[in-house]
Amino acid sequence: MRAYQHTQKSLLYTIFLVLLSLAFLCMYIDSENNILYIISFAFILFVIYWFSKMTVSVDSDYLKVHFWFRLFTKKFFLEDIESIKLVRNKWYHGWGIRFLYLPDFVTLYSVFWLDAVEIELTSWKKYRIGTDDAQGLEKVLKSGIS
Repeated sequence: MRAYQHTQKSLLYTIFLVLLSLAFLCMYIDSENNILYIISFAFILFVIYWFSKMTVSVDSDYLKVHFWFRLFTKKFFLEDIESIKLVRNKWYHGWGIRFLYLPDFVTLYSVFWLDAVEIELTSWKKYRIGTDDAQGLEKVLKSGIS
């Protein structure tokens, strides 16, 4: 039984995708190397689309974070979570999967939002999960580890 599941989409990625599509279309029309533009355009679209949607779920044993196609899935045992706190990311921390140094090393999973839940594991590793439902996720995690 799943205690919590929340999927979030990024409007910023969608806008960027449309603008990028228009730019590549203009280059494609005037280019002699059409196949190179088509391949590079398809790859960039795929990567942007991949990180445009993130799902966070909590069940009886795990906290799971995955992006659109589930290739990058991260699982955390609830038993291994030492502490949970609400944090706010800076705009320049970016989106996607980021490895940050903010006095400690932190791995960030985010699609758009600045609000995040930071978890520290018993191994002292820290992770931030960006979400538009930070209070809801924090509440579920605190009830799951207590």
